[in-house]
Amino acid sequence: MLRPLIFMCVSIAALSLLTMQNQTFAALYKCPTPEGVYTYTDQPCANGFVKKGGEWVELKKERRRQKEAQLAKELAAEIEREREIRRQQEILDKKRERRRLFFTNAKKNGKLVVEYIVEGSVTDSASLTYFNESGDLEQREVYLPWRKLMAIDGNARQPISISAQNDEEYGGVTVKIAVNNRVLKQSEAYGGYKIASVKLN
Repeated sequence: MLRPLIFMCVSIAALSLLTMQNQTFAALYKCPTPEGVYTYTDQPCANGFVKKGGEWVELKKERRRQKEAQLAKELAAEIEREREIRRQQEILDKKRERRRLFFTNAKKNGKLVVEYIVEGSVTDSASLTYFNESGDLEQREVYLPWRKLMAIDGNARQPISISAQNDEEYGGVTVKIAVNNRVLKQSEAYGGYKIASVKLN
């Protein structure tokens, strides 16, 4: 008889402790009444106070502080978004400038600009096999979309071809060959691990 009683007392004590812990983490408010006295509650009131760090803080001031903190957080997020947009624009501008210089130098040296272009539909990776500017065969795994510029001697009869195999079980790949910014050949393949190939000569 004694053992169940002890167990019941321990259970009640544990439940009381848990309740006290939950109450500790709940906000405590001090609210005025029409009689001019204060009552304590866990519900906010219009002209009351809230317990913050061991001190009573006017609820209006606390709400204003929270609103200002939220506005500051939103402003910081907006500034970061604008910075990221500027960073991405700078990266894009640099890519465009490098591309422009590549075409300019190729034209100055009397060469053609050949570009391999590989794009994905749903899929985002592919296995490539292509002839590079030196006429050597290369193989590589890439993320899509992917591009490669090459300056080629127009009089040289070197192979220009590329194939791309879809690395996924779904989606498709498209391969293109452009010369001096004009797409001359294009091929598409849809389905898991399908291969699209295209060549000029």
